[in-house]
Amino acid sequence: MRSPIAGALRRGREAIARTGKPAVIHIRVDPSEYAPGTKNQTIYK
Repeated sequence: MRSPIAGALRRGREAIARTGKPAVIHIRVDPSEYAPGTKNQTIYK
């Protein structure tokens, strides 16, 4: 299965190649779709 984020990453890379400037990719994630152990990771502490 292809990641739904893959298209955004590809467009970001293309923008960087075209302009030479950094690209920002804003991705919203549904908290209910996380793996059960995700909230134990350091990002949430």
